[in-house]
Amino acid sequence: MKSDLIIMGSGIAGNLAAMYFRKKFPDINVTLVGKQKSRSPLVGESTVEVTVQFLNAIGLSTLLEEKHYHKYGLSYYFKQSYDKKCNKYVVHEAPGINRLPSFNLNRNVFDQDIRDINATLGIRRIDQDVQEVILSDNNDHKHQVILKGQNGETTHIDADWVIDASGRRRLLAKQLQLHKAPAYQRSSFWFRMNSFDRTKLFEMTDTRVNHHCYDPYYVTHHFYGQGYWIWIIPLKASTGKDHVSIGITYRPELLGQKNVQLESLLTILDNDHPSISAMIRSGSIDDTCSYNNYMYEAEQYYSKSGWYLLGDAAFTFDPANSAGLAYVAHEITQIASMISKDRNHELTQDYVDAMERHVKAQLALQDSWSNWYLIMNDPLKMAWTLKVANMGYFHVVLPNFINGSYLDGRSANHFAKLLPRFSKENAPKCYPFPELLELITEQIDPSQPLAPELIPNLYEKTINFRLYRATNDKDRARFVSRYFFKLARLRLYVMKKVKWQFNIKHGVVMTKSLIAIASDLIKSTVIFCIPSFYVKKAKVNSSLSSPYTNMGDHLRCLTHDKKHTPPLQSMMKNDDQPAQVDSREISEMEM
Repeated sequence: MKSDLIIMGSGIAGNLAAMYFRKKFPDINVTLVGKQKSRSPLVGESTVEVTVQFLNAIGLSTLLEEKHYHKYGLSYYFKQSYDKKCNKYVVHEAPGINRLPSFNLNRNVFDQDIRDINATLGIRRIDQDVQEVILSDNNDHKHQVILKGQNGETTHIDADWVIDASGRRRLLAKQLQLHKAPAYQRSSFWFRMNSFDRTKLFEMTDTRVNHHCYDPYYVTHHFYGQGYWIWIIPLKASTGKDHVSIGITYRPELLGQKNVQLESLLTILDNDHPSISAMIRSGSIDDTCSYNNYMYEAEQYYSKSGWYLLGDAAFTFDPANSAGLAYVAHEITQIASMISKDRNHELTQDYVDAMERHVKAQLALQDSWSNWYLIMNDPLKMAWTLKVANMGYFHVVLPNFINGSYLDGRSANHFAKLLPRFSKENAPKCYPFPELLELITEQIDPSQPLAPELIPNLYEKTINFRLYRATNDKDRARFVSRYFFKLARLRLYVMKKVKWQFNIKHGVVMTKSLIAIASDLIKSTVIFCIPSFYVKKAKVNSSLSSPYTNMGDHLRCLTHDKKHTPPLQSMMKNDDQPAQVDSREISEMEM
């Protein structure tokens, strides 16, 4: 048996990859191998704009609109005191609707729908387990995947390219001994529930920006505590009942618990966030899932010889800021760019190395997020950390993805230089403006409420509301220019909150802060005036150039027959016949 491309794994990463490759390369045959695991834990319900841009590209926009809730951003709840018994919060939520949408996915519904769509695309599906992969050592790409049948018999498939999307089975990583331990471990426990009282979530005293844009329930909610954070994700259920995903992710050594389950979670929430525990107790639990010490990485993710690791088969991630499927979107499109160059006999080791560096640069963000757990019970530091992190996402990461610049090898190498990985011992502070925030912390009376202006909601000043389409390189540079300009303004805002004293320590901090502001303003000005200072692109048709000529080409795919696939298939009155209208009704309406 022969296939151009084999994808091992029938989960969400494998199915999305199969759909993208089938639409991007309609002249190659795609085989999806692996048994559907009916009881596998589902995680990855909250999407971000990167993810949705990818899903829209493969024709799923109607599916998202009809079957899943719009997500109006990420909302963060910061206690207005260092006392965990405090039930007063400063809430950071979007004061408007972002021009690029995101959604909260009911994964049971979504996963089944994409499998149904793939069944109509000519993707071969083999419901068998992979026993072994025999990889070619040279550039002829004659890989062989050995399958094991129900009765123990084996068959094999030859393939030019092999993608491992087997999830936590990690077929290739284990076979090739690529396992790499992460800097820090995390554990997670989560569940879905229905028939609950959602109003109990808002039984708190909060300070938030008033707006008239959306119901504040329809976001992804984040709460924080010592060594942990909580997510609450509203989901759309086909039954019409309220449905929600609630979970905790934690560093066990900081939380002081190795294996959080429902009862221990409720105990934590009773002490720290009683409104959440009240909402949980008002409903009915559908299922529970947990991962203990689930983090891992790999020594290598892509190979010039035509094998690739994708999704959880490559590395696991912290669900903070809903980045999981965004990583998958980057990986799928990177693999496609390498296959595209390979088909044209243009793929070089330098280009593969550049894509690999981009993946590892993204893991540098995971390193930083690991250290966030040290400050999650500190509302001052955590609030400012998230402001700056989200500002970087909207001004740098998101424009790069929509534009496709990360598929240019020189641009990917430049991105990797901007996000180096550090050892535990040499890791910088995980929060911005550390010396300023330390001074403010020293001046705060921990027995008194934290002034809201110390942790203000600055969403409208930090989010890039101008972004709504693929931008050219000049606009990308200007977004980065605005990032540094806004960073300077944020630092100045924090400086104004310090009660300055006439001494050497304060003088040194003030001098360093003013120099940092001047540096950010200089960067902003230079990048605005000279975009090439930031934009680094390889020459056309060079070994590092992207296989796509025009910006956004990686997100342009063939469409599929939407009329006969979810969701329109079940929404139309008849498959082929238009709805009939009684002419007498028209006459009556006209009268």
